[in-house]
Amino acid sequence: MKKHLYLLFLCLTVSPCLAMEDLFEEKTFPSSKIKGLKFKIDGGSIDIKPSNEENSKIRFKKNNNKGDVKIFLDKEELNIESTNSPNGGFIVDYEVFVEKETPVSITTGSSKITVEEMGDLDVMAGTLKLKAKNLSGNNNFQFASGEAEIDYNDIPNHSMSSHINSASGKITFFFPSNASVKINSVRPNLVESDFSSSLKALFPIVFNSVSGKLIIKKK
Repeated sequence: MKKHLYLLFLCLTVSPCLAMEDLFEEKTFPSSKIKGLKFKIDGGSIDIKPSNEENSKIRFKKNNNKGDVKIFLDKEELNIESTNSPNGGFIVDYEVFVEKETPVSITTGSSKITVEEMGDLDVMAGTLKLKAKNLSGNNNFQFASGEAEIDYNDIPNHSMSSHINSASGKITFFFPSNASVKINSVRPNLVESDFSSSLKALFPIVFNSVSGKLIIKKK
């Protein structure tokens, strides 16, 4: 009797975990065909990491059944869509592995986003939670509220820029101590920086916010 109860306990505790993992679906595309990523989603999480494989991989898991996930190539741009228009509320989690320095564009209502070693990054969100590391291109963030962290181990030796428009929220940059930045803000009182603004900097930051905060730190 005890043995049967133990086996029943294992089924109840292990099977749900396996079932959740089985909810992930996967699609692959030749990496050479993908020159950009474009997300249009209601919400969920997006985790983008670099890969040197011949095939790029997109894994996704639906957290509810309010719509269909669409993944398709259009002129070498991989489009990923999960929206329940006009009502919203379609929540999907994504894991994406593509070539490093791929440009990324994301439009979302509310998402948790992590991006590593990609190129240009454009994000438009209602509520944003972003962590980005070692981007090699320009970035453009537009959001109503939330937080973002952009971390650089090294600054590339080519010119890059960042444009930020927010109603509120906080955005923090982490730069190596030898970096140089140029800061342009209509409200300087909303900016805290460990760096002096330099006109010759390769990395200009334009910050427009009603009540948000821009923080720039030395690593």
